[in-house]
Amino acid sequence: MFGPRTWTFRHRWKRHFLYERVTKPYFGSLRRATEALEGLDGRCMLESQYLDFIAQSYPDIYHALEWVRFHRFSDPRRSPVPLRLAITSLAPRPSIRDWLFEERQNIARCTGWYPLVQGSRASGGHNGLDRALGGIRARPLRGAIKPIGKLRLVEASSDGESCGTCIRVVGENGTVLLDSGFGPLAPAPHTPASYMVLSHFHGDHSGGAVSFAASGGKLVASVPTLTYLWSTLSVEDRIALLESVYTWKGADRVALDDGSEVGSFPVFHAPGSTGIWIKDPVGNTLVYFGDLCLANGFYDYRPVVETVLSTLGGGKKIVVLDATMAGRKEQAIEYRDTPGEVLDALRTGTGGRNAFFLSDQPEALFYCYLRVFHLTLAVGVHGTPVRILAGKSVYELIRSTWRAVLRRSWDADPVAKWLGHGDLTNYAESQRLYPLTSEVLSEIKTTEPVVVMGSPSDLSVTGLSQRLEWANVYLLGTLATRGETPAEISEAKPRAVMRVSSPDWSFHSSQENLVSLINSLSDQGVYVYLFHNYPERLQKFIKRFGLDSGKVLTGDKPLTIT
Repeated sequence: MFGPRTWTFRHRWKRHFLYERVTKPYFGSLRRATEALEGLDGRCMLESQYLDFIAQSYPDIYHALEWVRFHRFSDPRRSPVPLRLAITSLAPRPSIRDWLFEERQNIARCTGWYPLVQGSRASGGHNGLDRALGGIRARPLRGAIKPIGKLRLVEASSDGESCGTCIRVVGENGTVLLDSGFGPLAPAPHTPASYMVLSHFHGDHSGGAVSFAASGGKLVASVPTLTYLWSTLSVEDRIALLESVYTWKGADRVALDDGSEVGSFPVFHAPGSTGIWIKDPVGNTLVYFGDLCLANGFYDYRPVVETVLSTLGGGKKIVVLDATMAGRKEQAIEYRDTPGEVLDALRTGTGGRNAFFLSDQPEALFYCYLRVFHLTLAVGVHGTPVRILAGKSVYELIRSTWRAVLRRSWDADPVAKWLGHGDLTNYAESQRLYPLTSEVLSEIKTTEPVVVMGSPSDLSVTGLSQRLEWANVYLLGTLATRGETPAEISEAKPRAVMRVSSPDWSFHSSQENLVSLINSLSDQGVYVYLFHNYPERLQKFIKRFGLDSGKVLTGDKPLTIT
């Protein structure tokens, strides 16, 4: 017996969309489809005839098609009628999506197919990456990860923050680079790098990755990190990256020929953040989290840290730890609302006002989006869920992470699961999600409240300033701690500007949590190598909190492993 099958077609040689014929069930809600298909005689058009009908009766909708997936199946436990769904991905045209939404039942009566409206397609055809990802993920990690022998030395490639983060791990037989800094990389003082691991996509960690790949180096990264980087690169850089990159497949563990092991684990900082541990042949272990948030108002990652460290056995342990907030003043300001308090207010609707969430940190906006998406599923004007408009960076990040979810390469991310309470509803292809562009804004009535997620640079979009007037504006993270409100906001005279910044909104570990973790590690005999801060500040931090200076070292000096 054959299992579920999928066939892909082009409709009458049109090039702006494809359609699929699928025999497997659809696992989303079937209530409205059942209501629309009840009472019909069970007959339906062929898929190509359905598309002919749309082209003739709704030409504007037809020209906005990006993908149509036809599901034909029966599921007596969920619906008493045979189900025929035309899951329709549409270009970001609010008027077109609304029109198809309104015409669903009429189209079902005429064709026997129920059109389920979705937003722009996030998976498939993403500038060639999706076609290449299958081959990339099939590459065994041992093709990149090579044994480097007994661990000898750990050193940061810079003395502070200006060069970004690149950690060199030197062994008897090779060197591993943990992140690349802003790049290109300076000449290595030791043996050439065997491979490089990228912890996440931020430029201060990944800026030199392409030049490393172009020189023939092997890269290992998570799929969300790869897909987001891909969206920022030229064609030439993409080719260099594809030829050199390998991807983690989750919580991996790679055994090497010299008796050493290398493993990965999810990290809470940015979507797709991944940590690495390296255990050498004599049992010494180095753990690198990359940038790390131990806990904030979105998630408490500390139990995961404990689990990671507890499973690595005996031998000397070195933890390379992000100390961005060490020695810094707390980012507490007048408004200390937790993410839950601020975002839960949207559960009852926007109160007829636009809501703007602004930050220069795409990860903050991404996690805000996930929470807002779930909170507002059934909230909106006249029963229509509220639209969410995302600036360029966060829009691409949303779509990149969903491609990873579909490929089952990001299902270990603790934050996405927690925010969705285990329900990874399609947050990236929702009909409610739009890119923040003047074309989209021109099709939404100014009287309809929307939620906007973006950075200050996104405020220049034509048509947005009038929506700022009498809006509720939330400045997040570091943007909230700046002395002056951005001129684009103050000149528009919004109803309220709320500064929400505290450790609850930071995606680096608070100073308090850092001290607690470092003391715990020192008590266990673990060496801590601090990076992502200036050496003078870190020395004062160690002294102020009475940390064990014999086991807590700073990134301006190499750590020798004996």
